Amino acid sequence: KAEWETVVRYMLSDDAPQVDSVARRIQQALARKSVEKVVTSIPYRLRKLYLSAYQAYLFNTVLEKRMPHLGKLLAGDVAVKHSNGAPFLVGDPTVEQPRADAFEISPSGPIFGYKMRMPTGDVFTLETSILADEAVRLEKFRKVVGIRLPGTRRPLRMPIQRHEVSTIDSGTGICLGFTLPAGGYATVVVEELLANIQPSKGI
Repeated sequence: KAEWETVVRYMLSDDAPQVDSVARRIQQALARKSVEKVVTSIPYRLRKLYLSAYQAYLFNTVLEKRMPHLGKLLAGDVAVKHSNGAPFLVGDPTVEQPRADAFEISPSGPIFGYKMRMPTGDVFTLETSILADEAVRLEKFRKVVGIRLPGTRRPLRMPIQRHEVSTIDSGTGICLGFTLPAGGYATVVVEELLANIQPSKGI
C-alpha cells in the first residue's frame, strides 16, 4: 500500500510531467477507490511510459556495473547477434570472445519482464541482485497496474556507423555525422565522447 501511495503523491506533485486533467482524475478517484485502484485510473499510455522508464533504469544499473568492459563476455551471458538480434547463451566465453571483439555479437542486459531470457552463473547473480536491491520480484512484471511486461534482452553496446567528422567555426568546433541502430541515443554517444576527450596542453 505504501508504494501505491508514493505513486499517487508523486503524480499529484509539481514534479510529475502531466496535465491537469490527469491530476483531477486521480483526485476524483481517491474519494471512492482504493489507492491501488487509483493508480490504474492513470491513463494507460502514461502508466506504460513510467514502467518503461523504470525498466530502462534497471537496465542502466546493470550497464553501469559492467562498465567499462561492455564487450567482454562472461560465462552465463546471453549474447546478442548484431546482424539479426538473435540471443544465445554463452557457454565458453573464450570461444565466443573473438566474435565479440569483431563486433559481431555483444553481451546483453535485461529489460526485465516475465518472458525475458535469463542468464546463468555470475551474470544471473548480478542481474537478480539489482532486483533484490529494488525489492522487486521478477514475477511481479507479469502484470503491473493492468500492464503486462514480457521483457527482452538488449545489447550492452551497439555499433556506430560514422558518416562524417569535420571541424567547424575555424577549427574550434566539431561536426559529427553518424547513424545508430534503433534504441540508440545520439546524446549518450556525445556525452561519452566528451567524457573521454583529453584536454590539450595549456588549456
